[in-house]
Amino acid sequence: MSDTKLPTTLAEANALIAAQAEQLRRLKKINRALIERVEDSGAGGSATSASAPYAAFEHAAVLAEQVRERTAKLSHTSDALRRSNDSLRRANQAARLAHRRLVDAIESISDAFVLFDSEQRIRLFNHRFREYWQDLGLKVEIGMPRARLQWQAQEYDLVQHWQRDNQSRSRVYQLTNGHWIQLSERLTGDGGRVLLYTDITDLKRSEDRSKQHLQAAKLAAEQANISKTKFLAAVSHDLLQPLNAARLFHGAMQEQPMSAKMTQLVGSASRSLDDVEELLRTLIDISKLDAGVLKADKEPIALPTLLANLDEQHQPLAAHKDRVLNCVAQRVWVMTDAALLSRLLRNLLSNALRYTETGGKVLLGSRRRHHDGRRYVEIQVLDNGSGMDEAALGHIFREFHRLPQARDQSDNGLGLGLAIVDKLSQLLDHPVTVRSSLGAGSVFSVQVPICAAPEPTALRTVGEVGDSTRGLHVAVIDNDPAVCAAMETLLVGWGYRVSVFHQAPLEVNPFDFVVIDYHLAPGGSVVDAHTDLATPHAALSGWQMNAPTSQSTGLEWVHHWRKSTQAPLPPMLMITANHSPELKQALQQAQLPVLYKPVRPVKLRALIQHLAGQAVG
Repeated sequence: MSDTKLPTTLAEANALIAAQAEQLRRLKKINRALIERVEDSGAGGSATSASAPYAAFEHAAVLAEQVRERTAKLSHTSDALRRSNDSLRRANQAARLAHRRLVDAIESISDAFVLFDSEQRIRLFNHRFREYWQDLGLKVEIGMPRARLQWQAQEYDLVQHWQRDNQSRSRVYQLTNGHWIQLSERLTGDGGRVLLYTDITDLKRSEDRSKQHLQAAKLAAEQANISKTKFLAAVSHDLLQPLNAARLFHGAMQEQPMSAKMTQLVGSASRSLDDVEELLRTLIDISKLDAGVLKADKEPIALPTLLANLDEQHQPLAAHKDRVLNCVAQRVWVMTDAALLSRLLRNLLSNALRYTETGGKVLLGSRRRHHDGRRYVEIQVLDNGSGMDEAALGHIFREFHRLPQARDQSDNGLGLGLAIVDKLSQLLDHPVTVRSSLGAGSVFSVQVPICAAPEPTALRTVGEVGDSTRGLHVAVIDNDPAVCAAMETLLVGWGYRVSVFHQAPLEVNPFDFVVIDYHLAPGGSVVDAHTDLATPHAALSGWQMNAPTSQSTGLEWVHHWRKSTQAPLPPMLMITANHSPELKQALQQAQLPVLYKPVRPVKLRALIQHLAGQAVG
């Protein structure tokens, strides 16, 4: 009984039941026949025949036992078959329920879904997938090969173009109807593939709108940046113009004989002008740095000359504060923007002199360095002043941050000096480091790359020219009457004959020297003048045959004078408050020397003597 194999299907179970029933029927028939024979044999009465009924009965009993065993086996088989049928029925119900749930889940998702088997034939899909193909007149059905779908897409030119999305490892298709579809594909365990088609049309349109908004914002930012540039150029000129006039008047006063009391007053006025100039330059510099309008114009610079100029500029301040300032420079050339690096070092020197006690020492020095194949010079500003602790070092480069000891000083600093140093170091790519100990002083270091010296023919040297320029006829061209009056007073005091022009004359040949302001346009025309710098050649082409207008810049007038005459022109000096790289480049191309406002009378006199002396020589 234990060797009997149970049926696995309902049909097999029914067949087995039928066979067992037929065998039981036969056994019952045989049993009845045997009983009848026994009964018939007992009626005969012979001795021999007396033992036959017993044998027949014994045989019948054996057959009956076999019948019972077969009947029990059949009953057991029938029970097992019923249990198997119940299990099969429950399994079928569970499978149908799971399939229904899977279909419901696939139908509920917003993406188009399709399942291919290992032979790349469709086995399951949802209505979203069907909708993609309905417009093409193609009926999607189970068993359809994937190749037919691909052929259909090409035949109807369904896809306009596609691209791979490396981030999501999917493909993105733009359909000819304007929709965007993202196709994600995954392998199944049996070698089939699951594909999800996601409609990302709204996302793409949103991205397009975002790109348009971003482009518009970028354009607005660029326009704002241009406006900032123009505004700062105008502010630089308008703020420094009165200071320039005051500086020139002050220079003229110093040329006059004065009493001791008046000399003291003039000295106080000079220091006040220095403070105002420093504050204005600080505010303008931080505004330009924040606006991003300052650009580094790097070139080979002789380090000893740069440091010597800084030393000369700060010696009067050191003497006034009763400090000792020394300068030691390595004889090297560095690649930098001289104006911006000078501004950075001036801020460090001013701080060092401010925070050093009376009788203290400040050193402006330099050291050659070589690290990782990079050659540079480390310009250092050292002082033995009050110094800083570790906590203070983390805040010194913040805007408007002043140390507690600075609040006890009488200076008018804004707490922007080191913030400007930090921004300039980033602009120049000259790293700045600081070491300091409270009560022992500080060391600020600036790393500037060393470069080869330029060709000797490219060097410009300013030699000492004696005061042989007295009596020269100088033309002063500036649209600001106060500046013209101050310049005239100063130049006359130096022994020059002066002609003042509020508008540029048509020719300058009658003069021996010309001092011309770059910004000659009245009112707000500085905007147009600054814009012209971006395309100087285009700006000049409009007036090659005609004289510039009252809106033109000093540079445009210089070009006009050079083009309108074959006779030698007098040496010229450009005065401006505009430090833009575009103007600097234009002046270099025009070979025009420049002084930036506010003009230092000492520099002005030295440059006039040098340029006029060269022309005479």
